[in-house]
Amino acid sequence: MDRNVTNRLRYHAIPIAISVLYHGRPYDYTAFKSLAMRFQSVVPLDSMIIHAVYQQPPADDATYYWVADDRGMSDYVIGAFYLFGPRTSSLYSFYFVVLGVSCLLFLADAGRHAGMNVVLILAMGAIYSCLFVMPLVQTYHAFMEPASPFEPRMIELLSYVATLQLAFTAFTERPWSPRRVVAVIGQAAVLVVCYHARSALVWQVAFVLAAGLASAVKRREMFKRRPAENEHRVVPATRSLSVFMPAASVLVALLALAAYRHAVYNSRYFEDMGPRTFWHNSLMGLGSNEQLAATYGLHISDSAVIDAVILHLKQTGDPRLTAVWTNENIRNSLGNWFVFNWFEYEGAARDLYWHIWRAHWPSALRCYLVDKPVEIVTLAWRVSREATRSQAIGRYLVLNQFSPGALLIILPAVLVAITMRVPLAPIAGGAGALLLFSALPALGIYPVVSTMMGLFASLSFLVFALGAMLCATVFAAKGAQVSMS
Repeated sequence: MDRNVTNRLRYHAIPIAISVLYHGRPYDYTAFKSLAMRFQSVVPLDSMIIHAVYQQPPADDATYYWVADDRGMSDYVIGAFYLFGPRTSSLYSFYFVVLGVSCLLFLADAGRHAGMNVVLILAMGAIYSCLFVMPLVQTYHAFMEPASPFEPRMIELLSYVATLQLAFTAFTERPWSPRRVVAVIGQAAVLVVCYHARSALVWQVAFVLAAGLASAVKRREMFKRRPAENEHRVVPATRSLSVFMPAASVLVALLALAAYRHAVYNSRYFEDMGPRTFWHNSLMGLGSNEQLAATYGLHISDSAVIDAVILHLKQTGDPRLTAVWTNENIRNSLGNWFVFNWFEYEGAARDLYWHIWRAHWPSALRCYLVDKPVEIVTLAWRVSREATRSQAIGRYLVLNQFSPGALLIILPAVLVAITMRVPLAPIAGGAGALLLFSALPALGIYPVVSTMMGLFASLSFLVFALGAMLCATVFAAKGAQVSMS
């Protein structure tokens, strides 16, 4: 998996990084076109990278645009190449730099808090468990590209530790020292930078904001239940507001990201090159319903959805439909072989989406309430219980929370929970809420292994938390029997 580089990186992020780092191009998330177009070939990637680094683009070279997608992965590639050199192995090495920084920030905030240490250790076990699911991306969905930890669709695992810290730290009763504040702000930056690379991470942002709201409600309820104790208790304003620190840090980081995009992005990204496609992907998701798939030809395929949008424009006599609206032109524009207005396309895809809801609302409702949840549960069950053909080569690729490696990783968390008497019920409750939020990408877009990686991690986290709670309960019961005897 350390060698798998998907087309998002090969065609877009890597050319942008090379143009900026080695050829002095202003950083506006574009590349030199002659350099970028060479990457759309079957030449081995490392050879292509070296060639692109040392061959100077012409002075009057055209501009290559990263069309209709999240563009933050070019920042990731720049960091990887800057630290480890221009080679594909650098992408893998840099993953652990970012993950390590996130873990250090976690410890800087909560290294002395037993419960938070349990959360961090269980998160490591959850990420480890997902490594054995990544190779199954093509096993269940042959049209998908080979997976890697740094693949944009799986970048949510890189911000997983940051998400847990920002969500759980608001519930800990500890003073907000400057070190804690800096650590929380740093984790908010990690989360939002990953969100910049993959907007599907909005579920993690939503979980952090929901946790902040829940923490504020809990704090208020505690004061209501103990009025006598709190009658003469003066709570500093800074401490009463500190419960909002993690959520506020994330909101500020999101606003800073929006300002950064408007200041740095090439102006064409606000004119015709388009933002991340949302309605296009939402139409793919409606293909989970058999009736809608048959009626509109919706599947997990860019080409199928483009055909459906063009057909809808024809049937409604939409004036936006011109001769340039062909499936080939639209798909070719993603590789800069054609210029197409993706803002207009997204508007047309949105119109079709809501037309489907108006015309077939029972099927659309069933898609989200029945069809997709069934697909999500079925796929989660399959990757948790079936080792598939990997058994034939002795590699058991399966989501297994009870593998020796996973148990060895979470063992310290169990020992801490037992010896320090950590209350695990709140952690398990938070893990249950996390699992629900992690299902949003698969529910909103389409359920495949790569869009469910956060769900697999959250499922493992919940299993680990419940297992640790069971062990702690058993040991506590045995300790009570010994003390009584």
